[in-house]
Amino acid sequence: MTSTPASSPILIRPSTIPHLRESAAAYFAKQNFERVVWLGVYGSFARNEQTEESEVNLVGVTTKAQGEGKSYETTYLGEELVNVWGRKVVVHNIQGNTLELLHDVTALLTSRTIFGSEEAAHVVKLRNDAMDMVLNGQAMFSQLSSDIQSTRALATSGDFEDFQHSVDLRTEIRDKIISIICRLLEMKSPLLSEFEFHGGEGLDDMKKDLDQKASKNGALESVDSEYWKTIWTIATSNHREEEHLAGMDSIIRIGVLPSLVELQREIEKVRELAKTNAPGEEIIHNPNQPKAFDLAYL
Repeated sequence: MTSTPASSPILIRPSTIPHLRESAAAYFAKQNFERVVWLGVYGSFARNEQTEESEVNLVGVTTKAQGEGKSYETTYLGEELVNVWGRKVVVHNIQGNTLELLHDVTALLTSRTIFGSEEAAHVVKLRNDAMDMVLNGQAMFSQLSSDIQSTRALATSGDFEDFQHSVDLRTEIRDKIISIICRLLEMKSPLLSEFEFHGGEGLDDMKKDLDQKASKNGALESVDSEYWKTIWTIATSNHREEEHLAGMDSIIRIGVLPSLVELQREIEKVRELAKTNAPGEEIIHNPNQPKAFDLAYL
């Protein structure tokens, strides 16, 4: 009698976050993570917009020992979970207490727990820091845009001859430009990185160049100095390069602010899905956790 070979089990792709958790429970139970504190799902699954072809986006929060590099524990998660879920898995790792990119902030604030606890002290601190960056960042960039426009209006209220012969005017415009550049450079990394991503990479070089020209010219009272010609160009040029105020304002209004607004909308959508317990979702945030991550004020 000829036996029929046993067929391989058919892998059914999980279609919701609860299904992802359920199908990966055995896998995670076997892991003995030393540095992985928490894993969350963000992207289409978190927004309840997943399709049959959607990949799974994971964000991992890991601790960092002194002098160590990237945690090896998250390195192979994507490859191994493909075999569990039957979907492509992309893992974004956040190590230690540093948020470097707006993508770090987005992943933290729009994700839902798949492993570990979102109420772990390390995770709560990171998410609260990220939320502060979003709220403060929008206010700071809006104010910068307003200040840039008022500085340009002041500079273009007259011509270059007026600018040349008014010590008070050119000094005021110079001080406003330096203030704008310094405020951008003093921003926390994810916000500055987002500004640079949209084309504002040259701020530090611009500041150094202005400092060097000021030093080279010595007495800044000289109306013919190269320094003041540079200040006038920065303030009045309509070119959209980042070394001009018009370019900085364009980066902020067309690039950075829309990104922050869209992020807030996505945060709110994920929050509403959890709050209303939409099909395929479940509430995982504990509203009674003191000082924990909370989006109620958005």
